[in-house]
Amino acid sequence: MNYFFQKCGATEEAGRQQQRSRPELRANEQPLTPALSPYEGERENLRLILERADGSDCRRRQIRGFNGRSSISANPHPGPLPLGKGEGERQCGFGGNVSCGVHSAQRLALGRRYSERSAFTMIEIAISLAVIGFALVAIIGILPAGMSVQKDNRQETIINQDMHVWLEAFRNGSQGLDDLTNYVLAITNMVTRYNANGTIAATTPAFYTPTSSTLVNGAGGQVPFLLTNGTRIIGLLGTPKIIPLPSPRGVPQGFLSNHVVAYVRSLSGPASEKAPQTNSSVQDLALTYRMIVDISPYGTNFFNPLWTNYAAAGTDTNLYNARSNYMRSVWYYQSNLHDLRLIFRWPLAVSDPTKQSRQVYRAMVSGHILNTDDNGYPGGGNSNLYFFEPHTYVKAQ
Repeated sequence: MNYFFQKCGATEEAGRQQQRSRPELRANEQPLTPALSPYEGERENLRLILERADGSDCRRRQIRGFNGRSSISANPHPGPLPLGKGEGERQCGFGGNVSCGVHSAQRLALGRRYSERSAFTMIEIAISLAVIGFALVAIIGILPAGMSVQKDNRQETIINQDMHVWLEAFRNGSQGLDDLTNYVLAITNMVTRYNANGTIAATTPAFYTPTSSTLVNGAGGQVPFLLTNGTRIIGLLGTPKIIPLPSPRGVPQGFLSNHVVAYVRSLSGPASEKAPQTNSSVQDLALTYRMIVDISPYGTNFFNPLWTNYAAAGTDTNLYNARSNYMRSVWYYQSNLHDLRLIFRWPLAVSDPTKQSRQVYRAMVSGHILNTDDNGYPGGGNSNLYFFEPHTYVKAQ
């Protein structure tokens, strides 16, 4: 033991004398104990000692101490550090492995790495939550607008599909669409009678539903004109906008103006809302709209005066016939060509008309309009029904 201390002391004393003899090394040399915390200072001292070790057993034994344990007694890590392979079986001391000091340094480095593991701070979490909150507010704010646009597009699609059904029914004068009784809720007609001079003589409202109507006939007037088949529905909706009154002896008697409106549950849409569905709660989910039917004869306010000035044609037969044919063409158009206009307003639940959606469809329908009655209804002549005859044309008089 004395030999060991003498040897180690002599070795260290020789090292100190060598450093004093080389002052240029002391200028670049770092202090063994910098201004660090106790734990950091001990670890830095250990690192410097290991770097300066010349490989002798004396240096390593001084590091480990005389009792075989590390001179750094405080454990910097709150828990046990991982050990190297077989490290738990080594005995660091005079007879132990000379690499125990190196393993101790590795332990300290691992302790520092574990203690400085990074994580999110509360400020970072708060900023992240704020960003997510702003995004959610924006999404929730635009969601109602997106749903409203989707609903409007769906309703416009339904209206467009129903329009084709109604247009073909009017154009062909259909009389067998009895399925319409499941969708037409009511039909109204505001009839206004005008005198020959254009003044209003009277206004009479009329309505028709599957259960009641203003038109009653039969014994004691107890038989209403109900919407029980497709013939009555199309016939009532096909009433022209203007109906001239009979003119006895060529004296004008005025005309009738008809404002025909149908209240319809949409023909298109989910099958769960259609017949034979009788649950009113489910039926109310369907789109309900108001359809205004306007059928007017073709007319123009342009007539070339030369068309009827046959005297100006003189003896030119070709010019005379050309002017006569022009006039007859206008008469034929007025008798056999009609302007059909369908105006849709929805939804019915909105009381303010300015907030309702509106769509207008127009088409030219050729053919004669047939005025007939429902033969199964008592009193027949009072049930005025109108149908287009697309293959029948009237010769102009």
